Amino acid sequence: MKTTNPPPKTPLVASAVDSESQLRAHGLRVTRAARTVLELLEHTSQPLTHDEVAAAYTTATGEAPDRVTIYRVLDRLVEAGLCDRRVGADRVNRFARHVEAVSGNTFECDQCHKVLALPSDPELPKVMGRLGRVLRKQGIDTRRTALTLHGTCGDCSPATAGGMAATATMPGARRSRTEKGPAGSATTRRRSASLPR
Repeated sequence: MKTTNPPPKTPLVASAVDSESQLRAHGLRVTRAARTVLELLEHTSQPLTHDEVAAAYTTATGEAPDRVTIYRVLDRLVEAGLCDRRVGADRVNRFARHVEAVSGNTFECDQCHKVLALPSDPELPKVMGRLGRVLRKQGIDTRRTALTLHGTCGDCSPATAGGMAATATMPGARRSRTEKGPAGSATTRRRSASLPR
C-alpha cells in the first residue's frame, strides 16, 4: 500500500535564514535546492521518500526539481548530520530532519511507515550497554545504537482486519482466524503475523 505524506503546512520563507546558517555551519553550499529540501524536512511530520520530497519541492517552489539534484542534496544532508535516512520495512529510503530524540529510539508502522519516537526508558541504556559488552567480547565494536520497533500503529490496526482477529501485534506473534470448514463447521487456522495478508 503506497502512502504519501501531505506537503508541509508551515510557510518555508520564515525559516530560510535558519536553513542558510545551518547549511553553512555544517560546511555545505547554500543553494536553493539545499535550502528548500532542508526546510521541507523541517516542516513535515513524517519522513519523506525521494519522490515525496520532489513533489513537495514542486508544490513549494512551483518548479519541478531535477531528480538527481534532490538525491545529491539528500545525501549531503545525511552526511552532514542534518537529516536522517531510514530504510523502511518496504526497503524504501525515507528522509527526516535529524532531531536528537530523548531516547533516540523509534517505532515504525509496517503499513503506513509512520515513524514515532519511543518514550525514554531508564532500563534501556542498561540493556543496550550489556549488549554492547557482549558484542565487544566477540570483537565487534559498536559506534552507536538505536532501537527501532516495527508493528502496526493505531491508525492502521482496526479491531479486525480481513476477518482476522487482532489478537497480537508483536513480531512473531500468532493470529487466528475462524473459517467455515467442511459442512459449515467452524475451524481455526493460525497464521504468523509476519506473513502478508
